[in-house]
Amino acid sequence: MKIKTCPTPTSRNTPPSWIQPSLPTPSEKHELIKKIKLKEDKMKTFNVKPIIQTANREIIDSLLAMNTNNRPVKDTVVKAYMQDIQDGRWFLTNQGIGVDENGVLVDGQHRLLAIKNCGYPSIPLLIVYGLDRKAQEVVDQHTKRSVRDIWRIALNASVAYQAPAVCSVIYRQKNAWPAGAISAQRLKDVLDEYYEQIEFVFDNIPNFKFFAAPYLSAFVTVAKQRPDQLDKISDFIKKVFYGENLNKKMPEFHLRNFVITSTKFSGGATLQQERFEKTIRALTASINGQEMGCLRSAKVS
Repeated sequence: MKIKTCPTPTSRNTPPSWIQPSLPTPSEKHELIKKIKLKEDKMKTFNVKPIIQTANREIIDSLLAMNTNNRPVKDTVVKAYMQDIQDGRWFLTNQGIGVDENGVLVDGQHRLLAIKNCGYPSIPLLIVYGLDRKAQEVVDQHTKRSVRDIWRIALNASVAYQAPAVCSVIYRQKNAWPAGAISAQRLKDVLDEYYEQIEFVFDNIPNFKFFAAPYLSAFVTVAKQRPDQLDKISDFIKKVFYGENLNKKMPEFHLRNFVITSTKFSGGATLQQERFEKTIRALTASINGQEMGCLRSAKVS
C-alpha cells in the first residue's frame, strides 16, 4: 500500500519569496553609501551664502575680529592692495572674503587690512559665509598666477616672459627706486606706456641670457627718449653683445666689460640701479659719438 506524503507546511510568519527583500552585494552597499554621502555634501553646500556688500567700518572690523586662526600678515601684500585701492584699481572679482561655518575668517585678511588702512573706502566686497572649516587648508595652496602668466594670455611669448622684470626696473627708476612689491596693474601701466619700445629692444636682443633686466630697461628708456636714434641703439646693442672691433675708447667696450664682470656680484636693488645708470651713460655717449675712458653711473631724471 502506497502512503501519500503531504508537503511540508510553510510558516505563516514567513512571507512568500516574491516579497522578501534581497540583501545588497558589497559593491552595491559601497555605492549606496557613496550616494548618501554625496547627498549630505550637497545639502551642506546649501548653507554657503555669497553676499556682495559695500565696505564700511562695521563690516571690515567685524570680519577682522573673525581673523583668529590665519597665517602671518605680509606687509608688502597689504601695501600692494592699498596701492590698488588708492589708485582706483580695486575691482569686484570672483575671489571673495571667506568665512567658515564656525565664523572664522579663512581668506582675505590682507585685503581687509588694506581697506582698513585706507580709511574704510566704500568699495564692493564679495563675502562668502558658511564655508567648510577645511577650506582654509586649500586656500592659496596651488601656484599663484604670476604677472608673467597673466601677460602671456594677452601678449606674445617673448614680451610676456621678459617684460615684467623690465617694467619693474623702469617703474622703480621713475619713482626713486622704492623698495617693496609692485602691483600687477602698475607694471601693466608701464607696459602700456613703453610697449612699442619694449618690442623694438626685444627684437634686437641676440640672447636674453646676456643682458639682465636693468640693461634692457635702459635700452627701452633711451628708445623712448630718442625715437630718432633707433638705428644707433640697435647697433649699440649688437656691438656690446658680440664684442667685435671694439677698443678701450668706445662706450660699447666699457659696457660689455661691465656686463661680463658684474655677473659675479649680487647687490639687489643697488646693483640694479648701477646697471641701469651705467647703461644709460654708455648708450647716450655712443649715440652722441663720444669716446669714453671709464664707465660711471649716470643719474637719470
